[in-house]
Amino acid sequence: MPRFHLPYNFIPVNNVSSHTVPYADICAKNTHIRHDCWQQDTQSGRIICSLKLNTPTMVGNAHQQAENNQPTTVTPYQRDGQAAIPANSLRGMVGNIAETLSLSSLRVLEKKNYSVRKRMEDSLSAIGILRKSNNPDHKFDLQPLTLPTVKRVTEDWKTVFRYDKNTDLTRLLPAYLPDDWLHKENPDCYHAQSNKTFYYARLENKARYSASTFPYTQKVIEISDKKSPSLPVRGILRVLGTAGRTGEMAESKKHEIFIPYPTVDDALKKLPIPDAVLDSFKQIVQERAKATTKKPVKLPFFPQGYEYKPEEPLQDGQLVFFDITKNEQDEIEVSEISYSSIWREKLNSSSFDFFGDIAPDLLPWNNQRQNLTPAEYLFGVVEDKKSSEDRTARALASRVRFFDAQSPQAVQTGANITLKILSSPKPPSPALYFHPREGERAYIEKKELNHQQHHPNGRKVYLHHPQQEVNRDTGSPYWSGDQQHLSQKMRCAPLPADSTFYFHIDFDNLSAAELSLLLHSLEPDATFQHRLGLGKSLGLGSVTVETKAVCLIDRPERYGKDALTQTRYHKSYCDNNPATDQWARWYPQEAAQLQKNQNQDISVLRQDDSLIHTETHRVLCTVGDPDKLNAPVCLPLRRDQGAANGSTEHQETYRWFVQNDDRHNHRKQFLAEIEPENTLPVLEQN
Repeated sequence: MPRFHLPYNFIPVNNVSSHTVPYADICAKNTHIRHDCWQQDTQSGRIICSLKLNTPTMVGNAHQQAENNQPTTVTPYQRDGQAAIPANSLRGMVGNIAETLSLSSLRVLEKKNYSVRKRMEDSLSAIGILRKSNNPDHKFDLQPLTLPTVKRVTEDWKTVFRYDKNTDLTRLLPAYLPDDWLHKENPDCYHAQSNKTFYYARLENKARYSASTFPYTQKVIEISDKKSPSLPVRGILRVLGTAGRTGEMAESKKHEIFIPYPTVDDALKKLPIPDAVLDSFKQIVQERAKATTKKPVKLPFFPQGYEYKPEEPLQDGQLVFFDITKNEQDEIEVSEISYSSIWREKLNSSSFDFFGDIAPDLLPWNNQRQNLTPAEYLFGVVEDKKSSEDRTARALASRVRFFDAQSPQAVQTGANITLKILSSPKPPSPALYFHPREGERAYIEKKELNHQQHHPNGRKVYLHHPQQEVNRDTGSPYWSGDQQHLSQKMRCAPLPADSTFYFHIDFDNLSAAELSLLLHSLEPDATFQHRLGLGKSLGLGSVTVETKAVCLIDRPERYGKDALTQTRYHKSYCDNNPATDQWARWYPQEAAQLQKNQNQDISVLRQDDSLIHTETHRVLCTVGDPDKLNAPVCLPLRRDQGAANGSTEHQETYRWFVQNDDRHNHRKQFLAEIEPENTLPVLEQN
């Protein structure tokens, strides 16, 4: 069975660094972490590095959104008219490694409230209308319109619809609309405030009363917006709409239905909707909307004709799917609402819950934390404060300053190319992103995921791709091969492989352990390659950083009584003879100083590894070594997928997940943990 590596894996996070420093001590100037004066027994100076591109690399500047279904254009970053790599990208790349090696907080972790797609057997099928409530205890009520279909009959549903063997099911079941009529009329969804349009239909009703299961949906035989004796059933339309959405929804599913509507509105019994149910619905809508902010197809799909307003998705008169339950007072109320039958179900655990349960200091700097982790007090941090809070955000400036990487020779970018769509499964995707707290790793059902029983797999990292595949002249795996879904793609001109750049980092008041952490973050080991820029999941941006020289400044001497006679650097470290290296011509002052000094090897400065977690370092070096691959790197596909020309660019990758999650599948897969020094984990096509 064909095996593959996912484009990403995870560095385990099982604890937080023990080398934290109280923020209050830094403010009181009781530590070496200062910006107002130079400290004894600390190091200040400059690190000079080379950066070689092993695969084409794209670090963009401006993103120009296109119109008319064209790809977004990403312009390359330049300095003084020449291709360069911006300092903030280098800082992010190195800072992420420092954060990982030192078990520091996840400084850019976004608080996500997770939701999972419902299983087919848990889908909602009853439909009702939202109505503003006159009850001060809740904002909305719901007027039920249709029974749930193919669902077990319960006494609660019987109570709501007064369902018994004498019930006229024609008036309580939805009916599928004919495709030819839909294509001709293209109607909008009913809305009791903005589109109160009624239709008249003749239905093929094969439904029969059942004491155990509600019947299937009906079928519309004939329909018109004109009243006629031959069209006896008055109703409204629920239309999701598929225009511009093909490829984003299952085309085999029926989304458009006719709903019988009572002659008198008062006949519709209202059910209360608790505010907690409304809040849960709104949260799911806003999370999905946020995930597609920069995409042409906005999620979630609103019914056709409804204004796309994820910030205020609930309005009086809307049609929604719903379910019911009994509250503590033994009264029937709405337990869930949605825009579609197979909606998303909110989990009672957020990303902050999962990582915070491991250690509170793993969360980004916030008002509940008092101590800073190593990467925070080295690279600086700003507290994530709500705008409504009447206080100043706590912050600490960085003691390291990155500068743009430039090349001694002009680097010629190639022609603009269109990248394949950058995609990955939506978190939480438990089989790939989480594992049980206790025992061995195992598959986790979506609905079972919770922070009391499960832990996140760790910090997400992208695998390298085989360089001979990425760097080939034609048919490279990151090129888009066609004109489909252009609005979801990016167009850019990557910097070519084998280009070399140089950059430097200035640092102040670093302890020996902090300087060692910084050097290890630049160059974890001899085979390690970083990931930089756009398209990492496609194989772009594999780069090697080498530390060429470290020049230390004796600040007390530089600003002492003999300052005028002092050289800038008093001690230097390098990896070879600087006179023979290209960087020497780029940094002449440092190279000249190195020629005068008795230089030591840079490895001397890497010896204090007290801030570095040994096992994490081993795992990181394994991920960063392209030789640890033993299968293709790609998104998951099933064995029966693949285009005639061999391209898998537009295959439906969700099908692998559907098959993996199928309850009849007895070989459910999950992402195994990385074993240091071994080949990276693989999955199999199913």
